[in-house]
Amino acid sequence: MGGVIATMTLVDKIKDILGCTGVAAAVLFGSFIEKEEYRDLDIVIVLEEMAEMDEIARIREALPLVDSRIDPTFVTTLTFEENVSIGNPFYLNVLKGMAIIGSGYLERFRADAGVPSEEIIQCYLDFSVQAYRKAMVSEDYFDCYVACKFLIEHLMMKRGTYVTDPHRYDVYLRELDLSLDDVSVDAISRILMHRRGDVELREGDCEHVLQTLGGMLANRNPAATESESL
Repeated sequence: MGGVIATMTLVDKIKDILGCTGVAAAVLFGSFIEKEEYRDLDIVIVLEEMAEMDEIARIREALPLVDSRIDPTFVTTLTFEENVSIGNPFYLNVLKGMAIIGSGYLERFRADAGVPSEEIIQCYLDFSVQAYRKAMVSEDYFDCYVACKFLIEHLMMKRGTYVTDPHRYDVYLRELDLSLDDVSVDAISRILMHRRGDVELREGDCEHVLQTLGGMLANRNPAATESESL
């Protein structure tokens, strides 16, 4: 009971701080909602329009007085709705959180959040191809990571579901049961999870993964690996 009371007190205090602003929604999400122990209280504050910088500064200064672990992210309704519509995993994860303000606003998007359209599915394949082409030129880890990330999201959408947890890309990869050898699966997993600081890369991982991605993308988009496109 004490935990419930503490949570409600926290919510009420945050409401008081946000109550006088043009806030369409405020959502607590992540480890605070999902686990008994947490390091941060992640909150997304969706504004009707991007507020004056001094107003945002006021909120940033007031929230730590409620709890020093509160970590706010400010977005406009336009940004929020665009990202939900394209299945951005971060925003889909936010939709699963606790609405402090704007539960009715959020419900408008929750019903459709798990049904990716064919247009969105193709869009994520295109994102992966673009990142792959960039990575082939830059040979940069981050570009390789982005190519893998978007391809996993594309493949999960092909199965009819969005990726909703950015911390489980390695799990999604293995759920897909791709026709790849264990060495390639492990290398892609390291690329995906190194970004989160969960694993260390091994020498040659990026090169191996780019070679693997080349074959995977060529099967789905023959133009993806044409030399004149890279």
